[in-house]
Amino acid sequence: MKIFKLTSSLIKTAVFCLALFVTSPVSAQIQVPVDIFPNFFGFGIGFMTEYAGSKDYVAGVAPGLRLSLPNNRFIEWYGSFADINLLPSARWQLGPMVNYRFGRSDVSDPVVNKLPEIDGTFEAGVFGSYTYTNLQGIPWRLRIGLTALTNFGNVYTGVNAFGWGSFWFPVRKDIFIGLGTGAGGGSESFMNAYFGITPAGAAASGLDAYATGAGFRSVYGYPMVIWQFHPSWAAGAGLIYQRLVGGAADSPIVKERGSADQWMGGVGLGYIW
Repeated sequence: MKIFKLTSSLIKTAVFCLALFVTSPVSAQIQVPVDIFPNFFGFGIGFMTEYAGSKDYVAGVAPGLRLSLPNNRFIEWYGSFADINLLPSARWQLGPMVNYRFGRSDVSDPVVNKLPEIDGTFEAGVFGSYTYTNLQGIPWRLRIGLTALTNFGNVYTGVNAFGWGSFWFPVRKDIFIGLGTGAGGGSESFMNAYFGITPAGAAASGLDAYATGAGFRSVYGYPMVIWQFHPSWAAGAGLIYQRLVGGAADSPIVKERGSADQWMGGVGLGYIW
């Protein structure tokens, strides 16, 4: 089960290494836009925290797929997440997305494990981004975007969203370096669903009851490298550092039992065409 939970987040750090400059607003937690290969299928293996704010880490494997369509449109599927770009533009991307957000249950921390379980839930929303490509001298690409999702179950109400940016450049014709950053926030209901502690939860776990409001929950940054070692094959690796902030960082789940410093990393291998 824990391996399956990794599907969305591993794509952020492993399978994203297979397709430079493709929009990948996975799980609406961290945006890692990459895209140079119009079509690919691959797998990634990596690690991440067991849940948001955890100090425990788990590892797993996840698949990824991207298919290009006419006029700059595309379809992506990364584990529990899928999106479609509907705009026929080389610079602008916009479209719907769906995601399955995994819950929190049967975790390693014995105290957090006494809190009420959080059900997995489906989310749906939109993403939008703008891309600028420089072809003079050393080529590079800058991309900025925004992702917004809402819950279609009973876990939370309102919206959780992320703004993100990435910068990519080649160091050789077959090796690419990517740098990225972003920040995310959520509605009051979202923040309390994943970081709050109800009176019943406090009584069961011994942690203090906790509630917070809407606001930012994290900032992050990452380096990545991709090596196209064969016309039909590429490999990559990446490392993401995420810092929980605001009401998320102040939660006893994070402050007393976990850590505001969150790391994710992975490697990936993909077939491209």
